[in-house]
Amino acid sequence: NPDLTDAERTFRTLRGAAFVANMGDLVASQGDLLNQDVLGNAEYGLGLRASDIAQAETAHGEIVRRAARFFERYDALIAPTAICPPLPVEQRHLAELEGVAFRDYLG
Repeated sequence: NPDLTDAERTFRTLRGAAFVANMGDLVASQGDLLNQDVLGNAEYGLGLRASDIAQAETAHGEIVRRAARFFERYDALIAPTAICPPLPVEQRHLAELEGVAFRDYLG
C-alpha cells in the first residue's frame, strides 16, 4: 500500500482553501441559498491559517512523491470506489458502517 496516512487531513485543508478561493464571494453574498455542505466547507476554509495551507501544500508534494515511488514498483492500485449501496436521497451521508462512524460526507 502507498503511505497515505496524512492524505485526509491534507485533502480537507486544501479543499477548504479552494472553497474559500472559489466560493467565498458566493458564500458572502448568497450564503442563505447554499446547502450546509458548501457552507461547512467554506467555513472550514475560512478558519485555516496560512501556515495550515502551507503545511498541506508541503504534505501534498510528499504524498505525490510517495505515490510515485509506489508506482515504480507496481503497475496498478486497485481500490473500491463505493463502500455501500446508494443512500436514500434524504440522507446527506453515510453515518456508520460496520462500527465505523463518518462525521460528514467526505468520511
